[in-house]
Amino acid sequence: MVLSRMKEYGVKVTAEATWEGTSAGLLEGKPFVLTRGLEGMSREEAKQTIQALGGRVTSSVSRQTDYVVAGKDPGSQLTQVARLKIRILNQEEFKGLLFQE
Repeated sequence: MVLSRMKEYGVKVTAEATWEGTSAGLLEGKPFVLTRGLEGMSREEAKQTIQALGGRVTSSVSRQTDYVVAGKDPGSQLTQVARLKIRILNQEEFKGLLFQE
């Protein structure tokens, strides 16, 4: 299911499971927090994609968080994110980061 969603986003997967135009360590060590309400990609698919590129997904925002992906109705986490000056990505920015568009 993850691969089919990635194909919808234009990612080409080869037999060796490498992604054209990306590198496996693109997000190496970068912590992400996913808010609720992602469109076109489940939280689990987003999490697996981030992890495949070397990133980490955490459940809560902290000073160590590099990115918060804000979908529809992101909830109260954005208040804390703004206070900590963490980069907020909308879904298009998130897609662009993952697939270097």
